[in-house]
Amino acid sequence: SSDVCSSDLASWSPIVVPARDGNGFWVAGRGRLGRIDRSGSLQLRSYSQLTEITGIAEDAASTGADRAVLWLCDFSGRLWLSRSGALTPVPIRKDLAVNDAVSLLDDHMGRLWMGTSNGVLVFDKLALLRAVAQAAQACV
Repeated sequence: SSDVCSSDLASWSPIVVPARDGNGFWVAGRGRLGRIDRSGSLQLRSYSQLTEITGIAEDAASTGADRAVLWLCDFSGRLWLSRSGALTPVPIRKDLAVNDAVSLLDDHMGRLWMGTSNGVLVFDKLALLRAVAQAAQACV
């Protein structure tokens, strides 16, 4: 936990989105993911695999700060899933050629929208979750 006014924030260029529960904000940037609560307290986790985060979307399945389901994208087009603090890469079909994701949005119909300089990609979140589960089983 740290003070939100920390000069360290500028060094990792965070993006900020409101939390679905209305009790704070999610912040993500170079190597870090966290939450600012209503009191201004900043809870951060470090992830070496996160580079320049360009989009963050809280899934409708989130059940509070400790059980949050977050989707993240980075400038190189990688998609990440964070569940209860565990960060997992999400496999994306190679033919989509995502190389510069600039935004991310979750909708109420089970889709995840990724904005790129070449247009918008729309993903079925259930299909993405199945791909994550299959990738995890392949590693066992």
